[in-house]
Amino acid sequence: MFCPELADRYVRFIELLKLSRAEWRGKRMILQPWQKDQLIRPLFGTLREDGLRQYRECYIELPRKNTKSETVAALGVAVLFLDQEPAAENYIAATTREQTRHVFLAAKYMIQSNPSLASKCKIIDSQKRIIHEPSGSFLQGISADEGGRWGDHTHTIICDEFHAWRNEEYFNAMRSSQGARRQPLLLIITTAGYDRHSLCWKYHQKAELALQHPEDFLDFLPVIYGLKDKEDWKDESVWHRVNPMLGISVKLEFLRKEFREAIQNPAYENVFRRLYLNQWTEQETRAFSMDTWDACDYGPIDLNRLKYKTCYAGLDLGSVSDLSAFVLLFPPQAGIEKYIIVAYFWIPDEGMRVRVHRDQVPYDQWVAQGLIQTTPGNATDYTFIRKMISDLAGKYNLREVGYDRHDALQLASELQMSGMNMIQVLQSAGGMAGPVADFMKLLLGHEFSHGGNPVLRWMASNTVMRQDSYGNLRPDKEKSMEKIDGITALLNAVDRCMRVPSLGERRKLKVI
Repeated sequence: MFCPELADRYVRFIELLKLSRAEWRGKRMILQPWQKDQLIRPLFGTLREDGLRQYRECYIELPRKNTKSETVAALGVAVLFLDQEPAAENYIAATTREQTRHVFLAAKYMIQSNPSLASKCKIIDSQKRIIHEPSGSFLQGISADEGGRWGDHTHTIICDEFHAWRNEEYFNAMRSSQGARRQPLLLIITTAGYDRHSLCWKYHQKAELALQHPEDFLDFLPVIYGLKDKEDWKDESVWHRVNPMLGISVKLEFLRKEFREAIQNPAYENVFRRLYLNQWTEQETRAFSMDTWDACDYGPIDLNRLKYKTCYAGLDLGSVSDLSAFVLLFPPQAGIEKYIIVAYFWIPDEGMRVRVHRDQVPYDQWVAQGLIQTTPGNATDYTFIRKMISDLAGKYNLREVGYDRHDALQLASELQMSGMNMIQVLQSAGGMAGPVADFMKLLLGHEFSHGGNPVLRWMASNTVMRQDSYGNLRPDKEKSMEKIDGITALLNAVDRCMRVPSLGERRKLKVI
């Protein structure tokens, strides 16, 4: 059931609060229709049959500059004063100490700028705690990633910038502390993220389902403003729909300026789409467009047609318990129009099972589909890999194999002794600048054909590039959110393919 009087009470209270930032500092918060009708009124006015609040979880996704921090602070203050819960422990949890401090200061200002509210509170700055003395309740800011402490009887948890949360165990522990409360509230507010194996992505998917089937999520309130996966981020008309505060706290001219930067600087595209259009991307900083990658899927690759054809290879070995990749690259030649990519992957059987559960990556499905091969035990069997590479060398006209000396020196030496031409590829920015540039040009020209390999596509979506002071790019394994071995191996293959004299001039003309 819905209680309009209770819903309006929260609206009126929040509109008494004063904003703390920029040109609006000292002015009362004027709630927009979307804030009233999609968030505050349904959240606090929808009740169960027993008169307690129906919605126990609320997930909010908004682009940057749409007053998230002020909204978080106002909701925290409203819960502190209006929920009428004795000795309620209410927490605003952000990922960093600075973000926590930022929201705490906003809540503090809202209370101190209202004499009636200030007279009922005691503020302890050192603890980022605001105590509502009549009820014994408090509102406190904690830093989630720093392991900020919370109590045993949490009433409200407000999670700010949830896409950046990495500690799922900490989050679950916070939630479990709400078990003794009558009407606990978990409120998540965030911009879109890029890690589709994250806790935030799980909540995003839950929110999407709840929007489609609200009858199945009676205690969950979703509020999402953002572009869908396939929507055109370049279409300015959709900017208005996904930025509910456009023209108020979000300036159109500012978005246009950021858009121009995204067009001129491909590395900034995902930043613009994620932060200002609230579109989930597949990379933090774009290494290359996944739309462009997908455009290079020309259907299944006929391996029989490639038999005895000239090719080059790249090898990237993981640690003894991790994923390894070997990629063949067939340049254009008689009967082949595109640069054809054929990828092979290996993972220890026991290591695969651990990673499936730990990282929520479907290695087991890919193994069942024949896309990844397992080696026995919990460590990579390099003998198995060496034999398979030798078998491939006998099936195709394999000219050279590029490899990273750091990981594959022993295996490379063994393959070299068996007659294979093994060439070290430097993984520094200077060493990778050439193959990355060649790869980008071929990709943008749709000159590759990768057959839609889902493992390689996943690795492509994970790839983040690091740029040095000279503008040279190389894959950054540390910043890439998951495995990129296949892309590293492909770049090693590109390096060798573009540097062999017999075909070099023809390829050079195609690439430039």
